[in-house]
Amino acid sequence: DYDEAMKLLNELKKEALPAHGQFKMFYLRLTEIFKRYISRKTGENKMYLTGDELIADLSHRELSRDMLSEFANCIRMGDAVKFAKYRPSIEESDRCLEKISGVINLLNNKEKEGSNDL
Repeated sequence: DYDEAMKLLNELKKEALPAHGQFKMFYLRLTEIFKRYISRKTGENKMYLTGDELIADLSHRELSRDMLSEFANCIRMGDAVKFAKYRPSIEESDRCLEKISGVINLLNNKEKEGSNDL
């Protein structure tokens, strides 16, 4: 689960979709990677969740307020790209990939520590 998510995120980063103007595809894939990871970790299908539902779901986990806020900003930016044709900067998109990667790392580490939070 974790290794697959990290591999997919690295592949997504290498593709540099935002640099080619493919913001919608980038954010679709970014949220899909996260949803697949969290679905497999929890044993529940999270693939159907909207951005706001995904944020609400994650708010029940042990994340710092800042990390949850940054995650929420990235998910909402992705929704704006997908539904409102918003065009973020390449730097913002790169930051979102790093933030989502960080959340996956944190959740994975908490699971290793034996936290029952997932």
